[in-house]
Amino acid sequence: MARLLSGNDFSVHLSKQTAKGAIDATPAFDQFRRTEGKARENTSYVQSTEVKSNRQARSNVEDSKSYAAELSFEVSKQTFGYMIDAIQAVEVTSTATLSTIGADANGFVDAVGTPFTGMAVGDYIFVSGFADATLNRNYKITTYNSNQDIETSPAPAAVEAAGATVTVASNRSTSGSTIPYYAIQTRTVDTSKAGSIDYQTFFDGQFNTSSFEVGETGVMTGSFAMMAESLTAGTALISGQTDNTLDASEILSNINNVVRIWIDGVDSNCTAKSAGFEFSNNLQSDRAAGCDGEQFANGDMTLSGALAARLPIDAPLVWRDRYNVGTNVAIAIEMDHGGGDYTIVEIPQAVITEHEIADGSNAVANAEMSYSAEEDGRGYTCVIYRNWV
Repeated sequence: MARLLSGNDFSVHLSKQTAKGAIDATPAFDQFRRTEGKARENTSYVQSTEVKSNRQARSNVEDSKSYAAELSFEVSKQTFGYMIDAIQAVEVTSTATLSTIGADANGFVDAVGTPFTGMAVGDYIFVSGFADATLNRNYKITTYNSNQDIETSPAPAAVEAAGATVTVASNRSTSGSTIPYYAIQTRTVDTSKAGSIDYQTFFDGQFNTSSFEVGETGVMTGSFAMMAESLTAGTALISGQTDNTLDASEILSNINNVVRIWIDGVDSNCTAKSAGFEFSNNLQSDRAAGCDGEQFANGDMTLSGALAARLPIDAPLVWRDRYNVGTNVAIAIEMDHGGGDYTIVEIPQAVITEHEIADGSNAVANAEMSYSAEEDGRGYTCVIYRNWV
């Protein structure tokens, strides 16, 4: 007797499509790093209401089919590559490496080059290469004087004249409305199949929801929910398909890889304890008689989550007052992938919708909150910044 199937015998692979309606001719698949979940075909039934004089059970009639993948994971650099597509992002890449950039008391200047072209107030930037290591960190642009002169939060920790080879990067991905499509393949060990693998391949897959959780300890975790419109016939591999090298980027620790949580463009200095992120495209399903599966249209994007904060007694009620008055808050989570690569996920404008403070004996009176995002003045609901591609 053969051994029993285990969860390790499943794997999920994604290949971005060039266009809607077909898998690429020679698709290259990336293995999705997961903790559980797979793409699957779901069939639902309704029971006939026909009157049966013998009282026996009525016939079950197929009602619908749907194709979906609920994928859980531990957060890595791979996660944010997919999350950029999950928010249907518009990307603007801005990177300059020059020896003419200097740091002054308010920000950064360049009398010769134009390193800040394409950047704007509100953008987070990644600075490296200065001789004074305290200058090599991430900043938020508070004033954009020109493509040669910006002011930042925080202000530079030191003044350094131009001379060192400095890199300023701000690859900005903002929530948009252009749907990226994926082929989603579930592979299952099956020794009765050619190559001992069963390939179930869906296409025109779309991200519906994405989430991740920055906890107080442990590993950063998250999930994606994907919906697909079509399923290929059979269980053989796709002709011409290949696999890319397995992603080996570091799993993120909530202690070691979360650099800081920014509140309103300022380092919260560990007063913000944890944060959650839940984004949805609210895909709207559309079915047609005689057709398997569904097609989807974008709904209104929504973004919400949880936030917890410490309350020092010199200003213990700032979050309560924000909640009561409806003051907007900007939340940004900065993460270090190692090797000089960083990602910042920003919710630029949100309202605190729930607020509680523990008040029992032997309880730390932290603020436990929920937030709901809204479009900011730049037209953004969510922004992902990074200095890697």
